[in-house]
Amino acid sequence: MAGVALSALLLLIGPIASAAAAGSYDSEVEATTLSGSKVKTLELKTDVGTLKCSVSSFAGTQLGGFNESGDFSTEAVSVHPTFSGCSLVGTPGTVTTTGCNYEVSEPNELKASTSIVCEAGKAIIYQDVEACEIVISPQTPAGQVSLTNVGLGKTRTVNWLLGLTGIAYTYTASCPSAFGKGGSKTNGTVSGEETIKGLNALSEQVGIWVT
Repeated sequence: MAGVALSALLLLIGPIASAAAAGSYDSEVEATTLSGSKVKTLELKTDVGTLKCSVSSFAGTQLGGFNESGDFSTEAVSVHPTFSGCSLVGTPGTVTTTGCNYEVSEPNELKASTSIVCEAGKAIIYQDVEACEIVISPQTPAGQVSLTNVGLGKTRTVNWLLGLTGIAYTYTASCPSAFGKGGSKTNGTVSGEETIKGLNALSEQVGIWVT
């Protein structure tokens, strides 16, 4: 009987523990404009070289529902990335992100997965003066975004540490180490760190955090 009772107790505790692991993105206001800026340089490592961008930013809107703590929460957020000051193995180029967003999933113990979501026919594209082109189509790579709460009160921000792996990409024959032949791989990795702050409708900073 003791075993039966213990099993019944575990069945009750299990769903509660699982639910407790799921988190949310929180803000002091219902509609929050998200603005992100670089902490650590974004790097995309591929078989045809490492792409580095000295300037990166994220922008989006976080719309939350009123919660029991008197704040506003949502399960996932979407931001549009922009990059400049980019080069591949020292050769300058541009990264086009038009029509593409990063969708960051519900956090679990301050970690989340990320999907690259694009409008039909769109992709994230790197092009340089040597006619090298790297294309990253919509996908959900492996790896995680690690989330860190920083600051207090209205100055609270969230740092996103990117650690994405298994990124699929295609490249043209003119890219470094392509040996005159285009191809495709699924071994790309992205690293970098952004600090994300929240603004209200008056462009005043408001506290945001992750639970």
